[in-house]
Amino acid sequence: MTNKTKRYKAAALSAVLVMAVNAGYSQTTREEQRAGAAQFETGPGLKELMDGQIQDLPLPQIEPAGNFTADSPVDLKTTGPEVGEKYDYILQKQSPDNLSELSAPQIKSLFYKTSNNKVAALDKVAYYDPSGELGFCFGRAMAAHLLGRRMGLKEQSTGKVFIIGDLKSGETTEWRFHVTAVVRGPGKDWFAIDPIMTGPMPVGTWIKEIRAMVDKRIKAKIYFTHSDAVIPDVRVFPAPDEEKGERIIELAFDPGGKPGFKPFTADFEPFVFSVDENAANKYFINVHENPEADSFDFLGLTVNGDRYDYRNYFADLAADIGGRKRGNESAVKSLSIMSPWKAAGPAGKRLFSPGWGAR
Repeated sequence: MTNKTKRYKAAALSAVLVMAVNAGYSQTTREEQRAGAAQFETGPGLKELMDGQIQDLPLPQIEPAGNFTADSPVDLKTTGPEVGEKYDYILQKQSPDNLSELSAPQIKSLFYKTSNNKVAALDKVAYYDPSGELGFCFGRAMAAHLLGRRMGLKEQSTGKVFIIGDLKSGETTEWRFHVTAVVRGPGKDWFAIDPIMTGPMPVGTWIKEIRAMVDKRIKAKIYFTHSDAVIPDVRVFPAPDEEKGERIIELAFDPGGKPGFKPFTADFEPFVFSVDENAANKYFINVHENPEADSFDFLGLTVNGDRYDYRNYFADLAADIGGRKRGNESAVKSLSIMSPWKAAGPAGKRLFSPGWGAR
C-alpha cells in the first residue's frame, strides 16, 4: 500500500458510505413520508386507500427468538454469528413465505414500518452513527427486506437496487453508493421502499428520483441484485488515481462485458444492469458467502485496514424485527448459517432470479 493510499484511508469511508445525513435527505419528515405514501397511485391496482391514510397492518404472530429478555436491550456482547443466526431465523422460521406480491395497502404499510422502525428510522441515524460516516442506507434496506418477508412475501419477490458512482447533490462528491430494498407489487411490478424518499414508488420512478438528487449527469451505474447483497465490497478502496477498475466501487469499473452483468432493455435510463448470483457474490458483501469469512460482518466494517463499528445496529434491528424471548433458551442455536439459495428453493434452485421487469 502506497503512502498516498494510506493518506486516503482517512477519507475513504465517508466518501464511500455516508448517505442521507450530510446531504440533508434525512430531513424528510414523517409527515412528508405519510403524504407521499398516501399519494402512491401508479399502475394497475394501486388505488388510494380510503381517505388516503396509511394503515399500519399487523405482522403475523411469531414465536420470538433469541437469547434476550423481553424488556432489556440486546447484550452488547452479542457476536456477529449470533446476529447472523437470528437473521436466518427470521427468514426461515418467522416469515410465512406465502405471497408472490404485496398489495398497495401492504406496500404502504411496509414503507411505514421501515420508516418508523425503532432502529432503521432516519431519526435514529445520529445515535448509531454519531460521526456521520455510515448513513446506514444498507441498514434501512435490510430492515425493509426483513419486514417484507415477515409480512409473508417470498424471497424471490424481494431484491436490492444499488446506485454506485460519483454521487453528489452539488459540486462536491458526497458518497459513492446508495441502496434501496425493492419488492414485488400489483402487476408483479417492482417497487422501492426507501425512507429517504417521501413514499414507496415504482423502481423506474426511484431511479429517476435518485438520479435527480445525486447523479444529474447520469453517469452512475444502477445494479439490481438479490436481497442477500448488503453493500458493495469496499474492504479495499483505492484512491481515485490508483484505481484499476477491478472493484465495483471504483469509478473506473465497467460492468460491460463482465460475466454476470446484463444491461437492461427495459425503459430505464442508461447504465442499468441486472446482476446474477455469481457476480453479486464477487463484487458485493453478502450475508451468506463461501468462504464464510467473506460474509457480511454484522458488527462492523473494515475499509483499507481501518475498523468502523456499527454500534450494535444490526443486533438491535434483528431483535426488534424478530422479537425477544424470555429465559436462557435460544431458538436459533440449532440453526446453522444457511446458504440462501439452498434450503428454500426447490431442487436446490436459487430463490432469487433477477428477471427484472418480467411479468
